[in-house]
Amino acid sequence: MAEAFSITAFGYSDVFRRMIARGDKVAQAASTHADTAGRVLLRALKAHAPRKTGKFAEGLFYCTYHRPGGYEVAFYAGGEHGYLLPFLTNGAADHLISGTYPLRFFWERGPQGAGVYHYHHVHHPGANPSPFVAQARTATAPQVREELRQLVQLAWL
Repeated sequence: MAEAFSITAFGYSDVFRRMIARGDKVAQAASTHADTAGRVLLRALKAHAPRKTGKFAEGLFYCTYHRPGGYEVAFYAGGEHGYLLPFLTNGAADHLISGTYPLRFFWERGPQGAGVYHYHHVHHPGANPSPFVAQARTATAPQVREELRQLVQLAWL
């Protein structure tokens, strides 16, 4: 399962007075640092995403939102294969796929060998979750921490 993560800094009440005194400068820096962290993590998500065709990775994007007390960077999967996100992050149990029209797919180990097959009902064996989100978080942790450190330093000094 994909995990959300947050960073909370606890400190002296003096920090808040300092931040208020530098309000505009800190707000602008927070926006810049949030956007930089978003770009860094997005690049890593795309690099670590499953890559059968690359279309899932192409559909990944992020948005930065101003929230009371800070900024939020949210990541989304859109495009042609965006619907795969919950299956990639959570995995999928084995299940029956059926449709009113024949399903068309390439089956490497099909009954008549590798080829394109057409069936109205297919038993999908399920899938394990992909660790690509955790891999991207691990790969970018030092850079994201540095962005936060620079912002905290600006607010404190």
